[in-house]
Amino acid sequence: MDIKTQSIPNKLIIKYKKYENEENFKWMTKNINLYDEDDEKIWLEHPKYGSDIDVVAILIEENETIIYNGSYEINTNYMLDVSEPVFILGFPLGYVVKSEEEPHSIWTYGTVASDPSLELVINNKKLPAFLIDSRTRKGQSGSPVIYYSNSGFDAHYINPKFGEGYANWGCPFMKEIGIYSRRINKDSDLGYVWKWEVLREIVDSNQQ
Repeated sequence: MDIKTQSIPNKLIIKYKKYENEENFKWMTKNINLYDEDDEKIWLEHPKYGSDIDVVAILIEENETIIYNGSYEINTNYMLDVSEPVFILGFPLGYVVKSEEEPHSIWTYGTVASDPSLELVINNKKLPAFLIDSRTRKGQSGSPVIYYSNSGFDAHYINPKFGEGYANWGCPFMKEIGIYSRRINKDSDLGYVWKWEVLREIVDSNQQ
């Protein structure tokens, strides 16, 4: 429920690029109903944690497919270590960067503050989340959290055939890490991030 208006949201409004070819596109706005004709919710929740995780998926009919030239890799399990940098792509305090008619998100910098391989106890429940340290504000809940390096990165690997070694990717590199939830309280810069794997678990559970 919206605290300010005391109303229950019933539509999701999204704005996206629809490409006519590889170079030309136009901005589109789409309204998606959140409830069906029987007032039943249409969003999909996590099969194990339900509403304890504020991440959902919404099915889009095939004839309503959104076409654009980028995507998130939903099955990624890329993880970082404590102290590594991340970016939260969202709209702090509702602010949107606009260039003509194009809306752009704001990249807020942060660092990983707890071991992403562990789980957190939130409200006495063990959940698939970790902490980041970042000056986030209202309007950034639900933002993707990513690792990005303009110069690439160095990786240590162990190959069963060729043994141990190091590899370098010199081109820009981006990987999805999680989904930002909220600060642990209003006086802290620590915030919860749901692990990216919860998206795949939500989708997979509703395809069976």
